[in-house]
Amino acid sequence: RRKGEGVWNVEWKSTEGRTNWENGFSRLYIQPLLQNLDDRLQQASRLVDDDERLSKTPIHRVLCEDTTPSDHLSLANVIELPEMWQYRPSVSLEHMSRCFVEHQAEHTMLKMFLDNAIILSAMCQLSDIVHLITLLRTRYHRNIDMTEALTMKISEFLKSLPEGPQRQKCDALVKCFGSIWSNIRPLLLQQDKARRPEDLGPTIDAQNTSLYHLLPMKENATVMSCMTAVVLFLVRKNNEFLDTYRRNLNIGVQDGVNVQSWTDISTNNVVSCDPGRDLMPMVLSHCNYSLAIGGETKVGYDFAALEKQLVDRFLCGKRTIDEKFETFQFRQEARDVGMLSALRKQIPQEKISIPVQQQIVLESTSLENVCVSLAAVDIAIFFLASAGGDADKLLGEYLRRVLKMGKAARLHSDKAQSYCRLKHALSLWQLLSVQRARLLLTNDQDPFDNVDPSYTKELDEEQVAALEESLKHVDVETLVAELYELVVISDDKEKRQPKWSLLETLDPYLDQKGAPEISGFEDHFPESILLEHACDTWRILASYNQEGVNT
Repeated sequence: RRKGEGVWNVEWKSTEGRTNWENGFSRLYIQPLLQNLDDRLQQASRLVDDDERLSKTPIHRVLCEDTTPSDHLSLANVIELPEMWQYRPSVSLEHMSRCFVEHQAEHTMLKMFLDNAIILSAMCQLSDIVHLITLLRTRYHRNIDMTEALTMKISEFLKSLPEGPQRQKCDALVKCFGSIWSNIRPLLLQQDKARRPEDLGPTIDAQNTSLYHLLPMKENATVMSCMTAVVLFLVRKNNEFLDTYRRNLNIGVQDGVNVQSWTDISTNNVVSCDPGRDLMPMVLSHCNYSLAIGGETKVGYDFAALEKQLVDRFLCGKRTIDEKFETFQFRQEARDVGMLSALRKQIPQEKISIPVQQQIVLESTSLENVCVSLAAVDIAIFFLASAGGDADKLLGEYLRRVLKMGKAARLHSDKAQSYCRLKHALSLWQLLSVQRARLLLTNDQDPFDNVDPSYTKELDEEQVAALEESLKHVDVETLVAELYELVVISDDKEKRQPKWSLLETLDPYLDQKGAPEISGFEDHFPESILLEHACDTWRILASYNQEGVNT
């Protein structure tokens, strides 16, 4: 069988086939030419020296690196000067890497450092990423909705910070993360199995990129954030480097003994190496550079000693990072059935009267103001559920004097400020939540962007007709509020199944929290509508009820 015969049997249509051909071609024809390259070049030089036909020619003077007398130097014959064509290799990372490949040096750990220079450089900034995450969690954890995070631009977040050191620090951290993202993104695109942000460019633009992409979301979140993708990629690479090091030296580690939390990350306890600041000085210290008169320049490297120093400095004593990092939680995710039940036990809740509700709605026509008011009520509920309070104390006064919240977090409704007390907290939350959802719907935005997709199936024509007929006999205003609460409030104890009847799910939920029955709901609501239709059903209810209000 002739050499290379199998290389030409290629499956050109598949990526794997083309890759196999490239690897085979390189192995058979290119790599052999690069073996012992210095010896081959020296042999070629000796052959030229022994050839009398070339010994007196300008090309021979160039190859021998003859020095031109100063009186013969002239710009007129610059092309013929040997000095113009002489090349002496400089000591650099690129040259060292090329020599490493040419000599086929078998040093696993050194090869790992050379192949992952970009990643190791990014690891130097991992502690800055953690610092940025900490600042964002302090400011927005459980204090922003997913819709707000997706619509707010990074530049708006920076402008909201007070001028001075704090804004400058955050701006520098955002730029640092943007630089890391530009370097890491091509590596993420090469990983077929790893999740990554969709339709996001190679740069983080503060004017156009949403704040969401700086937040550490769950890996299985509906929208993958850049922060999550970068942190998980770097953490897993750090652990891969340590696994390679331990396997190479047969070092065993007990499970859980040598694991650190991602919040404890610093430059000193992760596998990080800056090529210019850290690696280049070590390369220079293990370089053998010789220049002989009348001879060629020789540059060599002590790869074994260099690898040992790299291992001692950057791998020894480093710990595996726990991949289960603390993720960001949106405001709607912090609410659950248990929290609302705890609030009802601390402070018996009462419903706001219909005329007062209507007045508050009339004063809440701005989506931005409604979101601010809802955020303030959310924070109040969080504290009241655990600490309780005087049921008759004004909610606005509680926010201002007890929680010490500034003007940025307040109730943007004069009627709510003067009427609503702590015993109305849940009723006001429900009213503002529904109003926010309606405003989002009016603006062609999805009020259920953070709801499990299994509850977003659309109703068919027969179900829509049956629903609209039943609404003639149902208290639609109350149904809109209670159904919205059912959809957005999570219940970890009872995993609601999409195929459950919506009628048979909402009724027990109302009984559980002690709410009165919805007039006409049990007798007229279609049984064919399931929990998987909850979001679409609410949209129809909201539109139907709004039409009724307008008329």
